[in-house]
Amino acid sequence: MSESNTPLIEHRLFRDFAGWKQHAKGGPALLSVSAVVGGTLQVLAGLVTALTQLLTLRPLIALLNIYMIVFGLFIIAIEVARWTTFLGIRHWLQQWFRFTQRCIGRGVLHLFVATFALIQFPNPLSTVTGAILGLVGIATIITGIYAGFKVQELHQELKAKCGAIDRAGGEGPLGYAEVKWQFALMDQDGSGQVTRNELDGWLKKNNIAVSELELEALMAYLDPDGSGSVNLDEFYAWFISRHGWGPAWV
Repeated sequence: MSESNTPLIEHRLFRDFAGWKQHAKGGPALLSVSAVVGGTLQVLAGLVTALTQLLTLRPLIALLNIYMIVFGLFIIAIEVARWTTFLGIRHWLQQWFRFTQRCIGRGVLHLFVATFALIQFPNPLSTVTGAILGLVGIATIITGIYAGFKVQELHQELKAKCGAIDRAGGEGPLGYAEVKWQFALMDQDGSGQVTRNELDGWLKKNNIAVSELELEALMAYLDPDGSGSVNLDEFYAWFISRHGWGPAWV
């Protein structure tokens, strides 16, 4: 492999790794829109059916549909929080419902909520809305599993390339253990996540000059789900690009 091709290859690995990390968390925008549609249909179906069952004196079925409404609104809130920080919903979800930050977690939730509608078969309204949300859940889970495999594959490839350069004694990035040690120095509270302020402090301590705009851009790139923090894998991928053969983007 020629030396001139190496930067492009390493940049490709870094870019793909970051991209698949984002897919494992958020998934395609189409799934997000589909989840909002499914959640909205659940709310409408639950509202109509609950009112009908209350009028026919069937309180248990009405209660079941109230659950549909509540969980439908919850699904909508989860998807809205991915695109905006409105009312602090994103922070609340990250603190109390961390499983909603991954495709697989959201997909399982979709299937769970869909069962409230599907068990009301042959009610056509509930059955159709439940089937739609169930399909969205299955697609979301499959997306999360596939993205997770891709992340692991690219992660191992990045570590292997990093180790190969170290063993050759070349001017390459630090080994994974060293990067992990550096990450621990950055992670002052030991949470396993590095915040914007912690990242800024580490960069300054290591004489890596970045402007405020560059720091914001770096966090936005490393933190595609907007959680406000960076984990070890994300930092490792960036470190290879910043200190290795790939072109530094800040």
